[in-house]
Amino acid sequence: MRPPRLALLMLLTTACGAPCKPAQGSTVVAAPAPLATAAAATTAPELRAEASGHASSSGSGDGSGDGSGDGSGACGHYADPIRRGELPAVLDEASGLTSSRWSDDRIWAHNDSGDSARLFALDRSGKLLATVVLEGAKSKDWEDIARGPCASGEAARSCLYVADMGDNKEKRDEVRFYRFAEPEKLSAEMTVTAFETMELRYPVGPLNAEAMWVDEQARVVILSKEENRTRIFVAPFAAGGPVTATLVGERKLEGGNLFMAELVTAADYDASRRRVAFRTYRNAYEWRLPAGAGAEALGALTPEALPLALEPQGEAIAYLPGGLVTTSETAGSPLFYYDCRP
Repeated sequence: MRPPRLALLMLLTTACGAPCKPAQGSTVVAAPAPLATAAAATTAPELRAEASGHASSSGSGDGSGDGSGDGSGACGHYADPIRRGELPAVLDEASGLTSSRWSDDRIWAHNDSGDSARLFALDRSGKLLATVVLEGAKSKDWEDIARGPCASGEAARSCLYVADMGDNKEKRDEVRFYRFAEPEKLSAEMTVTAFETMELRYPVGPLNAEAMWVDEQARVVILSKEENRTRIFVAPFAAGGPVTATLVGERKLEGGNLFMAELVTAADYDASRRRVAFRTYRNAYEWRLPAGAGAEALGALTPEALPLALEPQGEAIAYLPGGLVTTSETAGSPLFYYDCRP
């Protein structure tokens, strides 16, 4: 959800009185990224538009492929953002994206607070493929979505996890996570009644968070949304609860400015390459985990800066086969793709 200083920042970065769509061929001026370790990430990415030509590979977020844009498994860095579509009208406050196990051309998305308990399947151009309602679920403040195993170490099935964890006023004693099997076949309108619910508490008391992913052990990993830092929490998914998350690390973020602090708004995990992408309103970063390391190691790792399109209220990032995708929490927002490069 929109932080207090975002409205002022939007006035300073747009000239149309509302979030402006970048023109084709225009240059997006990226914010400084002090945590960068790759020189390419410090330059302003060139924004391009394409009608087609999606990157393809066998990679996926649950480790079922190599995730490379050229099939070689290499993804040394990411190309500048390319606009390849836009969100449908029903996604007027998009707050989460994740990939699909069943199709390289499918993206799962959902709205922020104010919508009902539903999510949407899109193709890579943003065309609406299906609306999926979680019958009986609540949607106080859905903030992120992830795909992962349905149980620890399980590779045969894929589950979607939805995080109802937004808490701007930090008054929720418990937040909520939903888990259900990802539908393989889609129809325009679908209802899911078989889902699990986990109630979760933080060991530090009520806390706002908008970014999460699920690891190979079916553990929910959460990044808090705090000014110029993020705390890392882990909780094995267990239906019922309340489950108390474990605080496993903290990372300072130094990319803020006078008008806006760094606030983590979304994250995703690529198990096949052992990488975590996370973003703020101005910057995007990636942790690269050593072999055998889990979320407990993240606080000690320095993330690399990633290219990021200038988005008015960016609250979504996801790994897809061949790279990354981001979008913003405004109606008709572009879908920006960042292709893998060796």
